[in-house]
Amino acid sequence: MKTNKVRCKVVMVNKWIMAVLLLFVVQHGKAQYYSFASDGGGMASDVAEFLANWMSYLPDNRQLSRISIPGTHDTMAINIGGPNVATQSMSLETQLQSGVRYLDIRLRCQKDSFPVHHDLVWLGVYFDDVMNTVTRFLASHPRETVFMKIQDEYTKDPVACKDGDHMYDDIWYNSGYLREFLKKFDRWKGWFSAVGSPRWPTVGDSGYLPVMGDVRGRVVLLRGKGLGQFQLGYWWPGGTYAWSDDMEVQDSYQMYVTSASIDSKRRDIYYYFKYNAYDRENSPRYDGRIVRTQRIGVNALNGSGGGYPFTFASGKLFTYQNPTFDGMNTYFGEIVAWELEAGRRPYLGIVPADYPSVELIHKIVRTNF
Repeated sequence: MKTNKVRCKVVMVNKWIMAVLLLFVVQHGKAQYYSFASDGGGMASDVAEFLANWMSYLPDNRQLSRISIPGTHDTMAINIGGPNVATQSMSLETQLQSGVRYLDIRLRCQKDSFPVHHDLVWLGVYFDDVMNTVTRFLASHPRETVFMKIQDEYTKDPVACKDGDHMYDDIWYNSGYLREFLKKFDRWKGWFSAVGSPRWPTVGDSGYLPVMGDVRGRVVLLRGKGLGQFQLGYWWPGGTYAWSDDMEVQDSYQMYVTSASIDSKRRDIYYYFKYNAYDRENSPRYDGRIVRTQRIGVNALNGSGGGYPFTFASGKLFTYQNPTFDGMNTYFGEIVAWELEAGRRPYLGIVPADYPSVELIHKIVRTNF
């Protein structure tokens, strides 16, 4: 009898050990969807080769509004300016080689130059530097394309390119900014797709949807504040939840390290994931003419304001600690992983993120195939 009791205790202890080990595997066996490393966490050579050329495998007739596109928020804020400013660890070249195809470029206008900024912080590079890297990549990968959002940054600069004083709403139509940008843009215009130009049929007028074959080897411009009247590309509407004829955007970036704020952002991410992937097919026409599936969706993962960008991406209060909660990259990455494991390939839209790992980029890309 005593022997049986001992055996029972041993079995109970063994079960407890197995349960602890299983919990450890579950907690620590997750794919890592954020990275503070300069290589984004790395990837096997065959996957790396695929990610550098993934758009080349898309058919020419794939609509732009049907491509899931991994991206970076504040693309050039690479390990600079401290934890409040920095949002990325990979260089621009590494981002492109790792499969990133959406870039967030914020330019301060200084008459004859356009330094890249994150708010008032200069990021050490100019628009020409960005374009040199992007065009070098496209020249060697002519079947790829890059979506680039360009917007006016550090608008409080008293010597910025403005035509006199203006109210906040005028930022979208700042003729001084646009005038100077056109001068700089002239050098690079041959690298930009004609999508959205006056000679290009618009979605609303013709129903024509640009496809991958229209834009290979080119940059597709997404017009942010300051370029609202520029006759090229897609108009990126301002606001936390916003839409235009061209795009539908979730960008609820204002976050705090509280359960309520984190849960609110997760709800936004999930809602836009579900909407882009499944619900927009049945949505009514916008303005009676634009079918919502013709818009490019945007589901931004980044957060800042009441905490560091790396905290909201990773769930870490300090980079050297274990996560205290699932960050937005992990939350979204797990949703996508679940969909892929179930054999589904949902449309995700453009997914801007802070500190994305190559694993997260790979998961987003895989939904296209």
